Amino acid sequence: MTLPNQGGGELLEYTRVALRGSSILFYWSFVGIAVWIATVVVWGILGGSSGVYLGDLAYLAVSVFVVVYGAHLLRRGIEGIGRYFNNHDLISKAASQFIWWIVYLVIPFIGLIFLGLRMRKISKTLYELTSIDNFDIAEDEWKLAAYLAIIGIGEIIALFALYSTRKGFKRMMALMMPQTTPQRGEEDRTRVVEKTRVVGEEQPPPPPPLPPPPPSQPQPRSSGGHGAVPWKILAIVFAVLFAVMLVIAVIYANSYYASLSSASYWQSQYYALESNYSILKGQYGNLYSNYVSLVNQLNNLQSQYNSLNNEYQMLQSQCSALQSRYSNIQSTYSSLQSRYTILRGLYNILLQQLGGSVVMDPQGFYTSHVYLGDNDAYSTNQWPMYYGSSIVSQYWNQLSINLPVLELTPAQADVSGVVLWPVYYNGGKITIAIIGTYSSGTSPPADGFVIYLFMQPLTWSISPGYNYSMTYATTENWAGTGAPSPMWNDVIFPPSSVTYLVVQWDPYWQIGYTTSGATGQWNVWLITYTTNVAYLSPSPSPNLGSYYPGWEGIGSGAFRPNPGDYVLITITYDPTTNTLSGAAYDLNTNQEASFTLNLSGYYTPPNAGYYVFGVGASTSKYGTANWGVIYIAYWNS
Repeated sequence: MTLPNQGGGELLEYTRVALRGSSILFYWSFVGIAVWIATVVVWGILGGSSGVYLGDLAYLAVSVFVVVYGAHLLRRGIEGIGRYFNNHDLISKAASQFIWWIVYLVIPFIGLIFLGLRMRKISKTLYELTSIDNFDIAEDEWKLAAYLAIIGIGEIIALFALYSTRKGFKRMMALMMPQTTPQRGEEDRTRVVEKTRVVGEEQPPPPPPLPPPPPSQPQPRSSGGHGAVPWKILAIVFAVLFAVMLVIAVIYANSYYASLSSASYWQSQYYALESNYSILKGQYGNLYSNYVSLVNQLNNLQSQYNSLNNEYQMLQSQCSALQSRYSNIQSTYSSLQSRYTILRGLYNILLQQLGGSVVMDPQGFYTSHVYLGDNDAYSTNQWPMYYGSSIVSQYWNQLSINLPVLELTPAQADVSGVVLWPVYYNGGKITIAIIGTYSSGTSPPADGFVIYLFMQPLTWSISPGYNYSMTYATTENWAGTGAPSPMWNDVIFPPSSVTYLVVQWDPYWQIGYTTSGATGQWNVWLITYTTNVAYLSPSPSPNLGSYYPGWEGIGSGAFRPNPGDYVLITITYDPTTNTLSGAAYDLNTNQEASFTLNLSGYYTPPNAGYYVFGVGASTSKYGTANWGVIYIAYWNS
């Protein structure tokens, strides 16, 4: 997210309040020790053993006030940040952390467990909102402090967690105030860090800008300046506390001086004070040594953190470069694999052709042809459409394939398209082979490819004048009883003076729908065309019953092709046995669906002569795909 800059705005004020609260809590952890020592010593001198207890009470009162005030500022600041980012979870966590600070004052070890867990969640949310790594570090440190609280080590770890949290708020303000002159202490620290840098060393870039927070409902603003108590009020409170302590000190001093009666008493007190002074001096030396040791450890940890952060940035840069190279290699591999797959399919077809005729391949068409396109029973010239090498990327979309393709249908419901070409049939076995594909559509896609055999043109011919312009019938203007298919997909039926064969491979069968009597993915119809009406037979369906015509959902095997898969489809008619057979084979996944159908009693083998064959595709309301072909061939044997 992008934090606002130029030093203004609600978020800046909220962050400043949170920074002030975390700073008070952090520095009081160290200053409080010195204050406690001074308070106990002063009250001990003035009031003996009772003064020590009174000093402890005074220190406890001041500590409670400082911690409650710091936690109050921290709560106000975090709540304000939560309102700015419209994060209700952060607002609720801010309130609960304030409560756990108070519990921590009463029951330190138990309170630190829940305080650490709550502050960990707050740090995690702040890191997710700002991507400032200090909050990420604070999350781990708060978690560790909570886990180790019961054995006392958590108290020390909590100081580091509080330091990282404060550092995160400080970096938030720095991101929002890029032109503000740093404070003197920050300049000194910056100067020390800069002196330790190696000349010419490339510095890690600042954290990336964050996107702006979502707009939120305006929140009511309190009269306290976003939760920060005015410093005048704070000064008055401290003055009152000091006056109370001073009055108590005067009372105890008068009582003490009134009780003195001899010089020996003063001498004994002097020796006692001298002994106490020596003890305190030794304790001070130990505390100072511990303080210096902690500062050195902190500096070492900061240095290690900076070093690790630099290594992380370097590794991240190297990872990005390797990822880019991997993507390029993967793209190249996919392209080569695509070419290898299609070449393998073409090679297998050419081995079977034995002198067959190629209608089209990735280089283009090799014979005259005409197109027919249908959009829900209305003729269209928007498809079929050939995508040559200059515009082929428009068909393949994001797939790493660049083969030219003839798109038969777009990926929309209830459309169909067909390409028709002349064929000389010698009276023997004949096979049609295509390699089809698609790049986008539903899952599963529908309704596959349609093969037309043995048409003889009626009132039209294979010539430019009939391109996209001849009359035809479709399943969309069905005139019979029942339905043409359980799929009821849009299939074109061109006019013909003789009954012809239509074979459809529909991958929606068995994957998206099945019914009793349907075992495969193939439909076969005998088409008789009369006065703009196509009659489908046999009727009733031999395998589905009286409601449907033709053979529907026959064959064995079923598969769903993926976008970019190459599907090899072969349809063979053998007049000697009057048998029609077909197979669909996914060249990418090696899955197959096939059928064999004996037409005896339904269809008479055609004589040798010139016919029109065709390849089309179809969609329906159940599923779509931009079906296309990249190879069409046939051969007589």
